[in-house]
Amino acid sequence: MKDPKRRPTAGTVCDTLTHLLSTNIISQPTLSPTHPVISSQFTPRSHASTPASPPPPSLPPPNLTLQGHTNNVWCATFSPDGRYIVSVSHDKTLIIWDAQTGDRALGPLKRHTDAVLCAAFSPDGRQIASGSRDKTILVWGAATGQVVAGPFEGHTDSVWSVCFSPDGKQIVSGSYDKTVRVWDARTGDLLVDPLTGHTDYVITVNFSRDGNRIVSGSRDQTLRIWDAKSGGLIHGPLQGHEFGIPFAAFSPDGKRIISASYSGGVCVWDARTGVLVSGPSKRHAEGILAVVFTPNSTWGCAVSPDGKWIATRKMVGNSWNVVEVWDSKTGQVAGTFSDHIYSITFSPDSKRILTASYDKTIRVRNINF
Repeated sequence: MKDPKRRPTAGTVCDTLTHLLSTNIISQPTLSPTHPVISSQFTPRSHASTPASPPPPSLPPPNLTLQGHTNNVWCATFSPDGRYIVSVSHDKTLIIWDAQTGDRALGPLKRHTDAVLCAAFSPDGRQIASGSRDKTILVWGAATGQVVAGPFEGHTDSVWSVCFSPDGKQIVSGSYDKTVRVWDARTGDLLVDPLTGHTDYVITVNFSRDGNRIVSGSRDQTLRIWDAKSGGLIHGPLQGHEFGIPFAAFSPDGKRIISASYSGGVCVWDARTGVLVSGPSKRHAEGILAVVFTPNSTWGCAVSPDGKWIATRKMVGNSWNVVEVWDSKTGQVAGTFSDHIYSITFSPDSKRILTASYDKTIRVRNINF
C-alpha cells in the first residue's frame, strides 16, 4: 500500500501468522500407501549427483529337502551358476533339480545299468557327465535329459569321480581300478594312456584353471599332479595326509593345490614344486584356502570356494550322521547339521551347503554362522 497510514503494523502481521499456524491451515499432505513418499528435506545442490540408494537385499533361498530317489543318493552338486543341482543314486538314475525352489526339473534319468556314483556339470552348465559302478561314463544334455555322448568304456572298475576341463572339451575320471583317464568329451576317445601310480582307488580328480594340469587324490593318502596333454606325472606321490583324500582343487591363480582328507585335515601345496606349504590342519591363514569352484560332486569332505569353510562328515555310533562346518581361520567348529550323508558340496558363492544321503534325500542349507 502506498499510503503509510493504511499499512499493517508489525504486530498485526505477527498476530495474523500466529492465527494461521494455530488453525493448521499450513500442513503436510497425507500420502496414501500407493503413492511414492517424497522427502520434504532440503537437498543442497552439488556438482556430483547423489547416488541412488541400493535395493533392499533379496531374501536367501529357503533350506530344502529334495525327495525323489528310491535308494541311496551317492553324490550331488551345483551347476556353475548355482541355479540347478544334479544328484545321482544307487537307484541307477540322475535327477536335476531347481536349486531355488527344490522342484524337480528333469528326471529320473536312467541309462546306466548300475549305481551312479558321481556327476559333474560342464563349465557352461549345458552338459552333465556321470560315472557309474557299471564302469562307464555318460554325457547328458542338461536341458533335455538326453544322452549326448557315451558310454565311455575303458575303466575296469567303478568310476568314482568325473570332471570337465575348463573349456569343456575333455573329461577326466578317477576309478576304483586305481587309474586316472582323460577322454574327449564329445567322442569318448581316450586321449592319453591311463595314468597309473596310485595304489588304491582314485576318489577325486580336477583340472587346473588353464586346463594344463590334473590333480588326483586317492584312498592311498597321496596326491599326484599330471600333465593333462601328455599324461606324464609332474609331481607325486605327494604325502602328508593320514587318511584318504576325497577333495583336491587348484587355487584360482593355479599356484596352490588345496586338499582335504576324510578327517577334515587340509593341506596346502605349492603346485609348481609339489612342496607341502601347510597342514594337515583345520586352521589356515585367511584366504589361503580359496579354490576354483569345480561343479563336480565331492565325497565326505569339501572346502568352500572362498576358502572360509571346511565341511566334514562325522561318525556317531556306526553311522556318518553329522556334518561339521569349520571356520578355516580359527580352526573352530562354526556349526553342525544332523545328516546321514555320503557327499558334501558348497555352492559357487559359498553361501549354501549341499549334502547327499543314504536316506534317499538331498538337503540344501544356508550358511548363517
